[in-house]
Amino acid sequence: MVPTFWLPREGIYERAHTDHIPYDKFVEQGFVRTTPGASISYEYVAHYLLKVFAQYNIRKIGFDRWNFRHLKPWLMQAGFSEQLIADRWVEFGQGTQSMSPALRELESIVLERQLCHGDNPR
Repeated sequence: MVPTFWLPREGIYERAHTDHIPYDKFVEQGFVRTTPGASISYEYVAHYLLKVFAQYNIRKIGFDRWNFRHLKPWLMQAGFSEQLIADRWVEFGQGTQSMSPALRELESIVLERQLCHGDNPR
């Protein structure tokens, strides 16, 4: 697994200073990806994901059902088929019902030192 984190490129240095987190260094080191502009570009992310799906055997990818309605049209425009989206994309809510069991499992994986995180410092 290769975790992927996104930030808008515009304002990255200011955000690093304000948040006291070296986002700019994380970008330089390849731990954070940026999209052009001042906000995360769904179009940019969709094209990136198409490359990821071509490179790796992605079985399932969880998504936030609330915001997926904004990403799905861009996935379709980038070249994903309705069927591929239906087969590989799985809703994952961001509330207590979905997150609590997942976080318990993540905690176990972390404590057992079984988490593969690509040497990401955060």
